[in-house]
Formats: sequence, C-alpha cells, structure tokens
Amino acid sequence: MFTANTKDSASSAANDLKNDVKSTARHVKDEVKNTAHDAYDDLSSAANRTGQKVRSMIDSATNEVSQATDTLTTQIKGNPVQSSLIALAAGFFLGTILRR
Repeated sequence: MFTANTKDSASSAANDLKNDVKSTARHVKDEVKNTAHDAYDDLSSAANRTGQKVRSMIDSATNEVSQATDTLTTQIKGNPVQSSLIALAAGFFLGTILRR
C-alpha cells in the first residue's frame, strides 16, 4: 500500500502539524493572558480614579454641612427669640400636616 518513505513523511508532517498547533495554542494563551491583564489594569485604574472623585465629593459635602451647621448655630445664638418662634411655627405646621 504505502511505502515506508511515505509513512515516514506522513508521520513527520503529522508531528509538524501537532507542534504547530501546540505553538499556536501557547501563543493564543499568552495573548489572552496579556489582554486580560491589561483589562484588569485598566479597570483598576478607573476604579481608583472614581474612588478619588467620590472621596472628594464626600469631603466637599461634609465641609458644606459643617459650614451650614456652624452658620445655623451662630444664627440661633444671635437671635434666640426669633429662632424659638420659627421652631414653634415649624412644629405647629408639621403637627397639623401629620395629624391629617
């Protein structure tokens, strides 16, 4: 049927193909690994930037609330009668609304 030389050539071609497939598979594996690593780095960087922005916004909001509290405290201490009347009116208004 087939000569020994043909069988050897076919076996050699099969081994070459097998090695080429293994090499290509290794190359694809390395490329996927590198791409995944790059994606991880990009996501990590984006998460860090977002975290810094959120921290900045929280710090800003905390400072604004602190300033508003200080201003309100100063206003109440400066005008205790007026503040008491405003609080009384607000309590009466809320009591009327919530009673219904």
